[in-house]
Amino acid sequence: MIGAAVKPRMLALPAAEFNAYLKDEGIDNVLQARRENGTLDTPSRERYAKFPKSLLQVGDTTSNDYATVLGYEAEIVPMANPYALPVGGVLPVQCPVRGKPLANAVVFAGGRGMDGTVRLATQRLTTDGKGVVRIRLSAAGSWYVKFVHMQAVEAPDANYESRWATLTFGVRPGRH
Repeated sequence: MIGAAVKPRMLALPAAEFNAYLKDEGIDNVLQARRENGTLDTPSRERYAKFPKSLLQVGDTTSNDYATVLGYEAEIVPMANPYALPVGGVLPVQCPVRGKPLANAVVFAGGRGMDGTVRLATQRLTTDGKGVVRIRLSAAGSWYVKFVHMQAVEAPDANYESRWATLTFGVRPGRH
């Protein structure tokens, strides 16, 4: 497993671009709050941090390292080893933010097939009450899972704060 915690950075977007970004990334709760508060025309000043994680498998011997919790502010924790699952299998992952399960959050999963040219259909999933989604591993190839957790803040430099979590891994062919 390889992981990183990327230092927070700032991103400012005009209102229309920010609203489109919220829609594209599944940050429905913030978009809905902007509608309800009448702030759809307000530009964003977002303080964001990224927490990427990648699982690698060399050889056929699997381990339990996939389940290691790195303690990031936002994280995706597999509940099974994707390298031990067959094509068509289901990979449950938990999505904690600041150590607590993130319920009712949109999570995306997808990737590319073995040759790298075929894009796998993106799955839009919603976490359950325990912060878990179940990803159908529809094909062999390189996979990603991602979510963005955002909240409004009242700070001199930002009106939103977000945490982006990603997980990448492979699904091997021939395991049915």
